[in-house]
Amino acid sequence: MAKLLKKSIYKTIGNNIKLFRRKEKLTLNELSKKTGISPSFLSNIESGLKQPTLLTLEKIANALKINITSLFINREKSTHTISSEDANITLNIIKIISEKSIEDKKKILNILKYL
Repeated sequence: MAKLLKKSIYKTIGNNIKLFRRKEKLTLNELSKKTGISPSFLSNIESGLKQPTLLTLEKIANALKINITSLFINREKSTHTISSEDANITLNIIKIISEKSIEDKKKILNILKYL
């Protein structure tokens, strides 16, 4: 289940990067120049084959002129918009959790299940 969820998240992120890149009318090469990330790595991220770090996602989001949290929304299932406050809280949660050990992440997940 966790592995499937992980793949699903990275696929969502990749789809959103592609969507916003096309919305900005950028090619992979142009986005590469703006981010310093190779076109092949960007392509693999868009395909869900590579798992980018938060720093990489931040570079991409900045180049696309979007909030990083926009990359995590599954647009196939979601019809709601996310408020600025909600986006900032979500981003802060992601940043805090990303710095924790795998054991701490498991504990956090167990706690979140009961909220």
